Amino acid sequence: MGRPRKPLAVQEQSGRRHISTAERERRLASEARLAGPGEKLDPPGYLTTKVQRERFRSIVALLRSASPMLCTEPDLDAVARYVMEEAEYLSASNDLKAYRRNKRADINPNVLAKYQTLKNSAFKCVTEAARAIGLTVDSRLKFDLKEPEEEADDFDDIGEL
Repeated sequence: MGRPRKPLAVQEQSGRRHISTAERERRLASEARLAGPGEKLDPPGYLTTKVQRERFRSIVALLRSASPMLCTEPDLDAVARYVMEEAEYLSASNDLKAYRRNKRADINPNVLAKYQTLKNSAFKCVTEAARAIGLTVDSRLKFDLKEPEEEADDFDDIGEL
């Protein structure tokens, strides 16, 4: 079993152009169609709050501004998971802050440790989800965001005879 075949667009961007027109058309027809640059990507139904849906739309817009094919239909679930994990992290962080600010209650080290553990685990989940969709520096370095080059016609230089 060999290595998986790269999509045709990736091969053309990297400089491999040694295929016939018929082979190119066959490959384009066989590759799965993903959402194009003009198609609207709506948040999934399980993002229930308006804040989560707006955050989802802003992240999708951010990713698609880098490259239209960076965030497509199959990636929507990963973006939604990131939004949900981010909301959990913010909630855990706010709970910890509220517990520390509460002057009436004696701060119990065990309860404080539980809040801190909850916040840390939520942070790890947010970081993993961000890495999966390309929101960390390391994960962005793996993307090939070069614009496709325009193919020049070899006969443009000849002119009219």
